[in-house]
Amino acid sequence: MERFRDLLKVRLWLAGHGFCKLATPNQQTGVCAVLERALVDLSVFSPERLDYVAGALIHEDAPFYQDRPAPELHAGGVLDVDAFPDITDEERAQYATLVAEAKERLAPERRAKVHAHITTVTPALPEAEVEQEITARLDRMERAVLEPTHLLYFVKGVGIPAEALCGPEGKKRDGKRLADPQEPTYRQGDDAVFHWNQGDWRITSWAHGVQTTYQLTHPEPELPLTDDEDMTDLLARVSATTQPGQALAADTPRIVRKEQIIISTDISGVGGEMIRTIMRLPPPRGSSSVRTNSL
Repeated sequence: MERFRDLLKVRLWLAGHGFCKLATPNQQTGVCAVLERALVDLSVFSPERLDYVAGALIHEDAPFYQDRPAPELHAGGVLDVDAFPDITDEERAQYATLVAEAKERLAPERRAKVHAHITTVTPALPEAEVEQEITARLDRMERAVLEPTHLLYFVKGVGIPAEALCGPEGKKRDGKRLADPQEPTYRQGDDAVFHWNQGDWRITSWAHGVQTTYQLTHPEPELPLTDDEDMTDLLARVSATTQPGQALAADTPRIVRKEQIIISTDISGVGGEMIRTIMRLPPPRGSSSVRTNSL
């Protein structure tokens, strides 16, 4: 069935029947997911939406009723899906190009929706910062990563910050169903599954018939040491870009480990304390020891 679905999707796009559309904007970020669609996508991914036999849901006390004739069932033939030829590499490349072009056409409208969301929530934010935030949000969406403060909605539950689910709160919800992180109002709000994964959790969502795996952002250290750089090299690099008595710039590198090291442009006054502090820290990545030189 998966093979036939793939065949159907690609061949419909190649025949000119594929298109992309924007999903409902996320309430927290304003970002819209870009959905791939074709003529028969609902019959493939959500067959219950094409069940016209079921009829309408009408309350028993309603002052009206639905008069429907008895359904007629017509036996159909059997479709041999194995008889369809496989998709060629050339066809798949053409399909990928068509999808990319369709998404690109929606890019201005998508950015405009995020822009409207940001300026509504923070109207005083300078335009340059708004544009930076738009780019950052769209990038996180493409990489399927969620901010620590992103709210996740489990079935019949209130929003829980993503960061809180790394600990015991997440462990007890392992395997529970929840709403799609980017579109929590989609359908019944239970299209995703939470996997605690020892605190490094993942969320697998099948909203709109597309499998997406979300994870929590893990910010990199402000300045991790390289494999061949020790603390003396770092101090020399910082000192070379500052003048004595000058305040350190906002982007001046700082080491963040289990202890905080305050970097000063006056190395001579703090050299001994620096070495003693360094020796108490774990070795940098890729090294088995920390090399130190006399200051």
